[in-house]
Amino acid sequence: MANHPLDVMPSASYSQPEPRRSATAKASPYGGLGGVFLIWSAFGALVFFWPDTLTRMWDQYLDWNVTSQIIVGVLLLPWVVATWVWQSDWSTLVRALVIGFLAIGTLISFAPRSPKLVTEAS
Repeated sequence: MANHPLDVMPSASYSQPEPRRSATAKASPYGGLGGVFLIWSAFGALVFFWPDTLTRMWDQYLDWNVTSQIIVGVLLLPWVVATWVWQSDWSTLVRALVIGFLAIGTLISFAPRSPKLVTEAS
């Protein structure tokens, strides 16, 4: 039996495209994590060394108009929540635990992940 002409032609379904990294994987994945770490370090310094400054910052934040509070509250949500927790009447241990979990959760969410390989469809 003779071969059919389509049997010898290369098919796109049989070739595997070369995987390549996405464009976002080319940027340094540690920039966001470093920035978040610096902000948490500054927050920790305020808690331990200058707690009155943290109190004044919270009072100033509450004096802003509601629109500004919402914008800053969304952009800096973990730190605004941490400041609110620190100003609460909870025990020091509970406040430290809640702020610690907030800091760890934020750092984990900004930690770099392995890049996904993107395949191009032909």
